[in-house]
Amino acid sequence: MASSLDDVRREILAGAPQPEERPGGRPARLDGIATAAGYAWMRLRRPDLEARLRALVRHPRIEGLYDAKTPGTGRLLYGLIARGDPIDRCVSDFSAAHYLEIYPDVAISGIHPFVHYLLHGRDEGRVTLRRLREGLTEGAMRRDGRRPGCLIVLPALTASGAAGVALALARQAAATHDVTILAERSGPLLEAFREVACTLAVTEHLSEDLGALPPEVLGRLSFAILVSVGAFGALRPLVARDIPLAVYATEDSDDTRPRHRALFSALFADLLVFPSGHLRASWAGILADQGQDLDRDTLIAPPADLRAGGVGADDLRAARARLSHRLNTDIGGRRLIVGTGTAHWRSGTDLFVMAAQTACARDPDALFLWVGDGFDHEDPDFGLWIDRHLREVGGDRPGSTLHILPDGPARSDALQAADALFLPARLDPLATAAFDAVAEGCHVVAFEGATGLSDARHAGVDLLHLVPYGDLPAAVDRLLGLPRKSAGESGTVRPPPPDMFGSIDVALRARLAASRSAPAEIDGDGDFDVPLLFSTHPGHAADRARARRKVWSLGRRMVWPSADAARAEIAASDHWVHCHLSVEPFAFRPAGAPVPDFAIHLHAHHLEDLAEDLCAYRAYREARRIVVTTDTEAKAGIARTHLAAAKLSGDVLVMENRGRDILPFLRLFWPDAEGRKVADDGVWAHVHQKKAIGTSPSGDIWRRFLMTILLGDATRLSQAPDLMAEPDAGLVGAFDPYTSGWVGARRLLDRVAGLPGPLPERPLLFPIGNMFWTRGSVVTEMTRLFPPDFPWPNEPIGDDGTVYHLIERLWPTAAAAFGRRSVFLEKRDQPRA
Repeated sequence: MASSLDDVRREILAGAPQPEERPGGRPARLDGIATAAGYAWMRLRRPDLEARLRALVRHPRIEGLYDAKTPGTGRLLYGLIARGDPIDRCVSDFSAAHYLEIYPDVAISGIHPFVHYLLHGRDEGRVTLRRLREGLTEGAMRRDGRRPGCLIVLPALTASGAAGVALALARQAAATHDVTILAERSGPLLEAFREVACTLAVTEHLSEDLGALPPEVLGRLSFAILVSVGAFGALRPLVARDIPLAVYATEDSDDTRPRHRALFSALFADLLVFPSGHLRASWAGILADQGQDLDRDTLIAPPADLRAGGVGADDLRAARARLSHRLNTDIGGRRLIVGTGTAHWRSGTDLFVMAAQTACARDPDALFLWVGDGFDHEDPDFGLWIDRHLREVGGDRPGSTLHILPDGPARSDALQAADALFLPARLDPLATAAFDAVAEGCHVVAFEGATGLSDARHAGVDLLHLVPYGDLPAAVDRLLGLPRKSAGESGTVRPPPPDMFGSIDVALRARLAASRSAPAEIDGDGDFDVPLLFSTHPGHAADRARARRKVWSLGRRMVWPSADAARAEIAASDHWVHCHLSVEPFAFRPAGAPVPDFAIHLHAHHLEDLAEDLCAYRAYREARRIVVTTDTEAKAGIARTHLAAAKLSGDVLVMENRGRDILPFLRLFWPDAEGRKVADDGVWAHVHQKKAIGTSPSGDIWRRFLMTILLGDATRLSQAPDLMAEPDAGLVGAFDPYTSGWVGARRLLDRVAGLPGPLPERPLLFPIGNMFWTRGSVVTEMTRLFPPDFPWPNEPIGDDGTVYHLIERLWPTAAAAFGRRSVFLEKRDQPRA
């Protein structure tokens, strides 16, 4: 019996693959717990150990031993799993490498991962490889180890535009690569993808499970393509393994939520791919903020060519006959105008209905048909309203001139039978229906600037007609004035789609070669260990450093390598705003030196930590004046009580919580009817007490970072008031390790006028968090740019891209316009996150 167990052990060890080579990865662990004594110790700790082991096994030889009730099988399995990667994953659903990767706290604890799982993890609900393996399917293509591997990641295997692009890429890639498909959700295209893949995996946990793919997949990957920003979850494990990646963006940047998905997808993609130049233009702000070069870092790879085709006479008649039967309406020779897509404001379904109302009143012979899903009368976002609209205008009834059909077989008939496709989308990055319609000989009418059809390369297509954005009367005029579809003897044979995969492969290779051959501008991991993509957990330190190095190797910006790097960029710029910037080391001011005159404004919408705050910083005791603003009289009473308890005097003013903290600060400098201001033109510190119950710990650390640099601590003052006392000083802020551009506020830059010169392409430095020191004269300059009668937005406001976010970035501009400099203080030993 022992011989049988030993034979199985030797066979498994001989056939096990080599450990995965991951940069900075943890080696396999083989220590005392893999011994017989370790097994005996675990049995004492876990009387149900045998059942726990039996639930993990997946190797057929060991399963056979269990089925035969062979004594010692549990001890054999335990010893093999305890040896770690890759043997553990070969014999069981447990992988030490996978467990440590998704649970860095276990790595920090020093407990062997398998021991942790048996003693604690299983009861805590921690996951193993089983979650991924349940969604793992072998593809129809045979894996050939001599060919490079390519991973294609997409959100879902559904009939969406992104899935169509991914499927086309997979079909093209299968000719030269071993293709692995990874998706968050399954769908009706599962079999289509399986036909061109060697391996297909479906998991809702891309970030955690990608690294658990079989070693024969991960070890052979030459690169990955993420189709859609929705595949964002795959970024972290790919960056951690230094696997090159391209992101094929199918979304407009304005339509990407949450925003960080677009930011990080662009930041970490070795190559960013777009289906059209029009879509790339929507990402221009993000790319500019990150310092990306369009020619170097992006590629236009359309999924199809807009080529005019036609339909045979027999096919045209048959398609119209089938539609007539489905609609219970004789189409005959009537003008048929079709729209397609999921019913939504974005796809302009409501505009299609209104166009039908107008057109059919002018030409009763016209017939409008929308083919698509989403007409849910209980959907409060759109379905409820389009259902009401259809009922009011008598649509989708026998004899009506406006009909609705669900997506499916009717779509092909509709495009073959239609005279024109009306694409009323307000935003449609792919507009695949237009390519299908033109191939069927349909005219296409769409809004200029709403889709990639606006690209110049489509200008010569006679069947394409663009009208001004949102101009419904112009669209109706064009639709009714178009010639009818003329049938030929037979349909046009469609040409093969463009070789997207080949274009991406060539461009990505060139980008990687250029990156590797370029001299390293930054040596090491940088001065600031702040997170990008990976968490602040100590177990992710190596991955955080790897992420920063990748960003810098690509010549992009998100984290300053050092304060010296910021100084160098400032020195290299001749922009009139940047010429007034400087970065200086933080210091506490000398004890006993006379304190310059200053005031503090504190906006306290939330009061939970106000009492503690007033005692935590000596600056409040040294200020000649304190002004607190809050939004209710009840809160004002509490604030006065806290001031008195801290033995501080100050003015507490009630102001509506409009403009978050910065508008209350500006209002202190607005003159009243008699020309008087609450604030004077001296030196002011502006801080805010925005903390509420539920604020994240990282938010607390960030606020302490800002407050310490600006104010000091309970016994010492920052040198900020001394710097502000200098004649040419206009602003003092904290030097933040993160770089930040205009981001969403870029959309408002054309509203800023009356400056000495143009605004910079990048602001470089500004008081992130909107806390700083300044002079009343600088605030007055800001109120000139944004006067009291400015159309200030009401709360609630967006998280980015409002006038208040713009003002945050313009403080150094306001100081420079007044001829004063802005100083940013660097304190490397103060945690930022």
